[in-house]
Amino acid sequence: MTTDLEKQFFSTFGVEPKPLFSTRNGYTDDAYCYPQITDTHYLSLIVILNSLFDSRGSYPIVAFGLTKEILKERILLLCIFYEDQLKKSVQALFKEE
Repeated sequence: MTTDLEKQFFSTFGVEPKPLFSTRNGYTDDAYCYPQITDTHYLSLIVILNSLFDSRGSYPIVAFGLTKEILKERILLLCIFYEDQLKKSVQALFKEE
């Protein structure tokens, strides 16, 4: 299930949900589903974010002492905040699928 933050992330970067078509009891349901953000996606997003800050000598992602959910939220929020600098890289990441 896609969270509100994930929906905002996808909307920010122009990643459209894909249609799902299913037939139940003779009726066709038109439903849409955003891609799942896997651990591999999150790792790639960390690399993208760190490359943005590498020249400045600071790293926005510090994982020590964070739960997995808080780390994921931090990654998505930073991507949304730095949308202008990251747009092409993030779109390419999700276009590969």
